Amino acid sequence: MAAMTIRKEKLMAAWGALTANRLVIPLVALLAAAEAHAQTYKELGSGWTITTRDDGCYASAAYGGDKLFMVNYFPREESVRLTMVHPDATSLKDGAVVELYVKFVVGRSIDRGWGQKKFDVGVLEGGDRYITSSFEAYDMLRDIARADTVAFTLDEDANRIIAAFDLSGTSTMVKVLRECSLKVVGLNPKDPFLR
Repeated sequence: MAAMTIRKEKLMAAWGALTANRLVIPLVALLAAAEAHAQTYKELGSGWTITTRDDGCYASAAYGGDKLFMVNYFPREESVRLTMVHPDATSLKDGAVVELYVKFVVGRSIDRGWGQKKFDVGVLEGGDRYITSSFEAYDMLRDIARADTVAFTLDEDANRIIAAFDLSGTSTMVKVLRECSLKVVGLNPKDPFLR
């Protein structure tokens, strides 16, 4: 039970830091704000939890007990924010920007992914680093749903992997995340103008 509490606190802290004008604020305030608005929408058997917020929903999964991966979907902005909480990344300073390559493994091949992207770095009150960046929603959700793994690397050849996350079950996760986000912001999923 303690592990679930720690996981929830890390998720709430990371989410609050991302939505408070993209600034890190004290953990107590983050948890209070996150708890006031966030509610579990659905727990999926694949290890993903979909949680509601005022401006959309996010999916989260824990990896290895201390790493977290989050996919935040903001349908009104047509954007997705990928976030990883990475406690081993202690050399990164709060406010830093790092350039990482985003690669997807589909079957036995590594696709070109999204190339090199800038990721913002933040530090949670407990010292864990979160690394985050925004992407165009439609294409990123499609890539996440079809891939087996996503990897974040320092080099194009994927020799220096920062983190890799198993995407098993993400086809269902993306469907539920989209459903949740559209419902929360009051958009009709049958709207022909939505991508």
